[in-house]
Amino acid sequence: MCSVYRKPVVVLAKNDYAGIMWKLRCAINRHSHKYYATHIAFDRNQFNYPIEVIGDEYQSGFINQMLSEAACIIMKDYDIPGYMLPPNIRLDPKKSIWYGVGANYRHLQADRTFDKYRFRMVSTPDMIYRPDDIYLPAPFDTEKYIRIADRDYDPITIMHSPSNPEQKGTNIISAAVNKICCSYPFVHFSLTGGAPNNIVMEMKENADIFIDQIGKNQILGYNSIEAASFGAAVVTDTSQDNDNPAIHASRTTLYSVLEGLVTDPSKIDAAGKEMRSWVVRTHGYRSVMELLEPYIDEIVEG
Repeated sequence: MCSVYRKPVVVLAKNDYAGIMWKLRCAINRHSHKYYATHIAFDRNQFNYPIEVIGDEYQSGFINQMLSEAACIIMKDYDIPGYMLPPNIRLDPKKSIWYGVGANYRHLQADRTFDKYRFRMVSTPDMIYRPDDIYLPAPFDTEKYIRIADRDYDPITIMHSPSNPEQKGTNIISAAVNKICCSYPFVHFSLTGGAPNNIVMEMKENADIFIDQIGKNQILGYNSIEAASFGAAVVTDTSQDNDNPAIHASRTTLYSVLEGLVTDPSKIDAAGKEMRSWVVRTHGYRSVMELLEPYIDEIVEG
């Protein structure tokens, strides 16, 4: 019998609040024949994403052994104030990939602290501040969460699921959608925030239109990626991130954009299919692993 040895990789986070590092671990384990990843997080997250190894002061010896034996370490947001690991956790920067996720890195774009790591990667294109920054899209399991084949759009469900209502422009979104619901009784509004991820994912499966954020961040958030995998048409303010097929809207145009969609469901259907195709191509586990594995190879090969 032939066995294949896969070299160990550790994916590490102080708080894996969006489950991105867990999903990166799954992408590696599902689609790499050379590497096997273990996921470590030091804080439990409020949305109940899985954690393989929970780090604490009593586990430091075990975790340090794993880090020492790892062929490569991939860490999220490490070295950012508030995201520091315990001082007795030791890792080798030369075999480490630093992965910036979300707003934390945007505030520190000029900081040279991260230069000590072998590679510096970021999860969204707007965070590429220097020539050697590498864009690694946040992974999502598009093989598990798939588009509903036949949608009847009766009723039409518009969903908004803010992790931070002020940052996402929830007041603006709610006002526009409630006005739409009053004008078009066949439209339903699903608004949820702070719920466990499995509950939110069930709701996203039934969303026809998903509104991510309006007025502040102006990038495509991870919420949109999840909803788009199910085939929802995504509406968001993406003026700084226009490499995706999301439907652009601003605080002044949101109502008219939504009205144009709900009065012609064929537009919702076409936009949802296009978003689903883009998410599979850009954020699917296989696509992300094809981008990541050559960098792991370079670390392993020295």
